[in-house]
Amino acid sequence: MVAETDFTSRLNALFETPRPDTPDARNRAIRTHFARRLLDDPVLYHAGLDEEQRAYLDRQRSSLLSNLSEATGLEPEVRAEGIALADLEGDGTDLGLPEEGTEGHLTLLIATWLADRLRRGESAPVSIEALRQQTARFIRQHKHHWRREVTERGAEIWLSELVADRLAGLSLIARDEHAISPLPALGRFALRTNADLAPIEDTPDLPIEDSSVS
Repeated sequence: MVAETDFTSRLNALFETPRPDTPDARNRAIRTHFARRLLDDPVLYHAGLDEEQRAYLDRQRSSLLSNLSEATGLEPEVRAEGIALADLEGDGTDLGLPEEGTEGHLTLLIATWLADRLRRGESAPVSIEALRQQTARFIRQHKHHWRREVTERGAEIWLSELVADRLAGLSLIARDEHAISPLPALGRFALRTNADLAPIEDTPDLPIEDSSVS
């Protein structure tokens, strides 16, 4: 049924979705779109919706979330900024927060640090350099119960990159080459410290190694 002849055009045609030409068909398409987004994406932010999608969601949100929750066992979380289907059992995700281990602990520390900024009304982007500096501070505070390799020179660079990738994958931050921007869902996270994970006394900031310098 694909009329295109060259490979690229034929491949693209397989993924094209015809635009619905009736109100009922458009509603079905929007509902399918939301079901896919809610099941595939960690968070569905209202800011990314167009006017027609937002109007449909306002009308059908309760029914849509009820059906998805019943079918999957996921728990809907509805906030002013958007919606998430939370996997309380951890069975349907390949990346969680919190997680154990050095990377998991650091990710939660950075998430808490960024969330605290949001709660103080500081929503401006955070430079990659500032993120590395904060990572270096956490390394100094927690190296006594983290893997030894995190104390190696330049560890804050690759650890910051790892954490930024995790948080972006969970739709908790947006990022580009130079900065990260906390997103609203980050505000649901906070670290409760205990004796095992207590930090040692902090020391003054150390210079951040420039990743462009060999």
